[in-house]
Amino acid sequence: MLGYIKLTEIGPVPTVRRGRSLVNRAKKAGYLAMGRHWHAAIRPEHFAAGARVEYGYQPRKGDPQRPDPYGFGKSYQGEKLKEYGHTRPLEKTGESQAQTRIATVTASSRHVRLSFTAGWLGQANPKHGIDLESELTAISPSDAEGLAQTWLRAYDQALRDEVQRATTNL
Repeated sequence: MLGYIKLTEIGPVPTVRRGRSLVNRAKKAGYLAMGRHWHAAIRPEHFAAGARVEYGYQPRKGDPQRPDPYGFGKSYQGEKLKEYGHTRPLEKTGESQAQTRIATVTASSRHVRLSFTAGWLGQANPKHGIDLESELTAISPSDAEGLAQTWLRAYDQALRDEVQRATTNL
């Protein structure tokens, strides 16, 4: 599980003022595409049944790694199964997944930020040792590769567009 993706520039990078701003606009386009890809393709995977293993979520009471002393029926997972008919991670009623469907994606030439209206992310019981926000934003190695490829494709396309626009305006 990765916490973040670091992209490093390799090769000559324009240092003249006009060239640097051109590269920064292309990098911003890459980060924007990467954020949109995470939201559209990777965010839903965090709510799938196999996400516990792929993203390394902390075990909940009732999971095989953390059995409840009072039995499965009294555990968090058991009550969720009985009441809502599922044991999918990061959601109980489905409200959390619905709240993360709408996101504001903002990017700069250095990073991308996604903002949700899901206030529940920071309100987990600290006694349980579960950080819901870090679990939702966890990135697996396969996700990291896909995000990097998305960034690179968008960066290359934006750079081509910017160079074409700059040469056309001369």
